[in-house]
Amino acid sequence: MEKGFVLVSTPHVVGDIDFHRSVIILINNSDKNYMGFIINKKLDFSLKEITKKIKKHIPLYYGGPVERDNLFYIYKSKIKVNGTEKLTNDISWGGDFDEILDLINKNIISKNDIKFFMGYSGWSDIQLNNEIEDNSWELFDNPSQLMIFSNKTDMIWKSFIMSFGNKYILWSNLPENPNHN
Repeated sequence: MEKGFVLVSTPHVVGDIDFHRSVIILINNSDKNYMGFIINKKLDFSLKEITKKIKKHIPLYYGGPVERDNLFYIYKSKIKVNGTEKLTNDISWGGDFDEILDLINKNIISKNDIKFFMGYSGWSDIQLNNEIEDNSWELFDNPSQLMIFSNKTDMIWKSFIMSFGNKYILWSNLPENPNHN
């Protein structure tokens, strides 16, 4: 697995508060550890509620259960920022935070170009490989910007899970809480 790959939770993850119906972009695979952000769990508050340096409403996402009081971000690679690290040809992460905020305030970056995360998801190499072998995750190796930066967060998991064919067709049509069926 490489950075930029996407992990899509399968029905085997039902009941896990953090990862049920999660889609995670991997941003790091160094030192036998993996790090990524959940891209489809929007929080109930925005970036301007945690920093006075921003003037616009930019959604925040729950990136995962590790370091939940730290802020991380990914954005479209067309945006040039000092300290950027490429995930794919189209997606970058990190870079100078003040520069990012300045570009948002100048309308150079819109909420459709960037996602901010509180926390991240992390695994050891062995742990993640075991979870994949246990069918908790499907790998997707070529995500499009449209899928990653979609504002329709309730549809992201379904779009990815449907890309694996009929294997999960039944699960893709169930409500998030099966008791609501």
